[in-house]
Amino acid sequence: MIAKIIKTNASFSASLDYCLNREKASIIYSDGVRIGSSEFMARQFELLASSNDRMKNSPLGHIVLSFSKDLNGKISDNMMNLIAKDYLLKMGIKDTAVLVIRHEDRKHPHCHIIYSKIDYVNNKKLKEGYIKLKSLKAVREINQKYGFNRNQYQTPFTESKSKFFQTRKEVAYYLHQGVSGKNPCKNWAELQQYLFQKGIHVEFKAKGKSDVIQGVSFSKDGFKFKGSELGLSYSKIEDQFSQSQSFYDFKSISHVNNLEGNVVHEKMTKNDESILSILLSPDVGISGDQDDEQMKKRKRKMKL
Repeated sequence: MIAKIIKTNASFSASLDYCLNREKASIIYSDGVRIGSSEFMARQFELLASSNDRMKNSPLGHIVLSFSKDLNGKISDNMMNLIAKDYLLKMGIKDTAVLVIRHEDRKHPHCHIIYSKIDYVNNKKLKEGYIKLKSLKAVREINQKYGFNRNQYQTPFTESKSKFFQTRKEVAYYLHQGVSGKNPCKNWAELQQYLFQKGIHVEFKAKGKSDVIQGVSFSKDGFKFKGSELGLSYSKIEDQFSQSQSFYDFKSISHVNNLEGNVVHEKMTKNDESILSILLSPDVGISGDQDDEQMKKRKRKMKL
C-alpha cells in the first residue's frame, strides 16, 4: 500500500463530485457526515469549515490509499475500511468529518479519503506538522501489520523516493564541506579521497571524444547526481580550488615575509645593542682628569 497526499484548493463540492459521480464508486466509511447526495454532504463539510475563519481558503484534506494490482478483487470493503481507519488513527485525523470512498475504475484497488481539517469538538485546525513523514511511518506500519509487499511506485511518498532525497541531501552536504568547509580540499585528488571516505564516488564527463572535462557527477547508494543539481558544477568547483590555492599561496608568502622581517629585526637589534654598549662603555669619551688639565692650561693663557 502507498499513500498519496494531494495538495489542493478545490472546494468540497468539486472533490465530492469527482469522487462520487463515477462508475463503481461507493462510500465504505463515514464519520461526522450524514450520507446523501454529493451536494448535501458538501454543505455539511462547508458548514463545519465556516466555524473557523482562518481555514476558509484550504479547509479540505484529500488522501489516496492505493494497493497492489495483485490484490485486485482480494480486498473486501470491510478490509479496506479497517485499513483506512487504521491509517487515519496513525495520522491523527479524528473528531472531524471524514468520508472514505472506494473506486474500482483502475486495475489496482484504491480509495479516496476526504476530510475536513477542522475538528468538530473545538473548531480548531488539525495538526499537520510533518504530515509526509507521518504518512510514511503509517504506511510502513500498515504494510507490516497486514503483510503487504512494498510497491516501487515512484511518488514523493514512497520509501525509495524518500531515500533518493535523503541521499541527495547527504551528498550535497559533504560536497560543500569538502569544497568550501572549514578545511577545504585544495584539488580534485584531495576531494575524491575525502568523498570516498564518506562512501561517495566521483565521475567525470568528457567533452565528446576529447580529454577535456566538462562535467562531474557524484554517486552514492545507487543514486547519481550531477554537480549542477547539488549547487556545485565542475566549473564552480574549479574556481573554488583556484581561490583556495591563491589563499594558501598568499599565506605562504606572508609567512616567508614575516620570517625575513624577524631576521632583519634581530640583526638590527643586535647592532643597536652593540652600538649602545660601546657608547655606555667607561673607556669612551673624555675622562675627568683630562678636563681638569685643559682648564688649567686655559687659565694660564688668560693670566699671561
